[in-house]
Amino acid sequence: MKGNFSTGAKAICFFLILVSLSGGYIFYEFIHASATINKKPLSVCGCKLAKNSIPVMLIAGILAQEDDLFLHHRGVNWRQAWYSLKENISSRRVVTGASTIDMQVAALCYLNHRNSSRWIRKFRQVIYALLMNRYYRKEDILKAYIAAAPLIEGSNTLGFQSAAEYYYRKPLKKLDLDEQWGLILALRNRDKLNPDAIKRGVKIPEKIRGQTMRAKLRQQHLLKMISD
Repeated sequence: MKGNFSTGAKAICFFLILVSLSGGYIFYEFIHASATINKKPLSVCGCKLAKNSIPVMLIAGILAQEDDLFLHHRGVNWRQAWYSLKENISSRRVVTGASTIDMQVAALCYLNHRNSSRWIRKFRQVIYALLMNRYYRKEDILKAYIAAAPLIEGSNTLGFQSAAEYYYRKPLKKLDLDEQWGLILALRNRDKLNPDAIKRGVKIPEKIRGQTMRAKLRQQHLLKMISD
């Protein structure tokens, strides 16, 4: 009995120490992220976007493909995150993701991922996404994404505005609907699914084609929501 109690006590102590260390680490990450956001306002991420330079249909399309609940969650889509975790564990590989636009902005504007694991990167993206929703409006976060998303193959030039000039030789607000979707598709893979690659005859995978068709249907619903 004494031996069993000793073993159980050690297990409980180990668990409490683990929880304590984890809690300390999480607290540290929150403090560090908060300080970083205060030192580097979101407005400095990417180029400045002129007022009315972003077509509302493009906004609806981006949300439809990347994060259709963007306007409703506070940085993290917890339901999708739980579903993604179960699917990836079941498949023993990454088959689906749960990154929100907020998390992508965190990665683009604040985080250096070179020396961290995938799970640490995701954890930090979650923390920054939650904090950004305390400091900034959804409109500011979305503008940062549109200004900083990497869409041009083999280039460090960022943002939809630059991509419109590069691929179509016209400003973003002058793009027609097909051209807008050409840029939105490049979010999936800027090297293989950008407008130039599609013109060269690169075939869009059937899975992505189906996802894009469904996103175009959601675009109309989100357009109405944005307009209201």
